[in-house]
Amino acid sequence: KLGAEGIYCIGIKDKDMGITVKVEDGNFRALYPAVMSTLIQLNLLSESEIKSLDRFVNPVIYSNTKLPIGNIIADFKLDFK
Repeated sequence: KLGAEGIYCIGIKDKDMGITVKVEDGNFRALYPAVMSTLIQLNLLSESEIKSLDRFVNPVIYSNTKLPIGNIIADFKLDFK
């Protein structure tokens, strides 16, 4: 479920778990790597699922001339206190 200002909510029915990701600046381009990193850190995806969704883990950033100029990388660790 997408929301306003870069909020994304995920329900994991078989785990009775809810996840909310908030991108502070509201820009959705950071959303996919943040969601993927969260799912990976919570061990909710298999290796084959991660591989098939690889383009969302570190998406490529392209210039105005369609040349790849970098990647978006989620740089956080979940705290399981």
